Amino acid sequence: MSSGFTEEPQDEDTLDKLEENLTTYLEQKSQVEQLLAADPGNSQILEIQRDIEEALKITHDKIEARKRKDAERNERSYVVGSHVEAQFEDGQWYTCKVQTIQGDGASKRWTVVSVGYSNTFDVPVTKLRPWRAPVSLKRGDNVEAVNPQNNLFYPATVDTVTTNNTAWVMFKAGRNLEEVPLTHVRIKKHAQKRFREADGNEPAQKARKDDGTDKKRQKTQKWKERVKEMTKEQEAGRNDWNSFMAKQKPGKRGTTGKSIFAS
Repeated sequence: MSSGFTEEPQDEDTLDKLEENLTTYLEQKSQVEQLLAADPGNSQILEIQRDIEEALKITHDKIEARKRKDAERNERSYVVGSHVEAQFEDGQWYTCKVQTIQGDGASKRWTVVSVGYSNTFDVPVTKLRPWRAPVSLKRGDNVEAVNPQNNLFYPATVDTVTTNNTAWVMFKAGRNLEEVPLTHVRIKKHAQKRFREADGNEPAQKARKDDGTDKKRQKTQKWKERVKEMTKEQEAGRNDWNSFMAKQKPGKRGTTGKSIFAS
């Protein structure tokens, strides 16, 4: 019988939501492994571990399926000369421009060049996603923009955002405003939040059906609280034992520390 510690992701979950769920399950897995190290035979914790492993597998599969579905839907927009986001070998996503398209079917590849870096690399459709403008840019925002003089990213401050997908920016080392395409502007990495619904372009998610999800969440929360309680109980038990052992050491108040074999 399932413990309900985790819940299966729903079909309408976005890729961002699925990846967020994956992170949560991995954190839960680490917590449970720590509990099992202290209490390997605990049946409740073992049941939780099985649920988490199952949820991880389901989520991995759903992420891959969602990537394929999204890629197939967006493929028609990945034409030569268009701007996209491509996943580089370091796992990060970069704004790129499509240079060529080669092959067909599973062997089809897009040759892209990264904006602001000029790195050229080939990727399959599963490592492409539509380019989105930086979220809610406004006057005074600190960003990084490509300097037209050398095509490299530099710190800049936004002055004006136009209706033509460009922005007037002031580079930190410059004195004049420069107009650059929004494809050449990015939020600083520490504050970068892209591909979220906050930009208003993401279609609203369909309302979830009343399929018992709320009950699952409530049960999940109860199990999380139980895991925390078990962790506290184990910690309290260790503290009590350490305190008990400390009182048995010779030389404490009320003891002489004398050997029982002394004459």
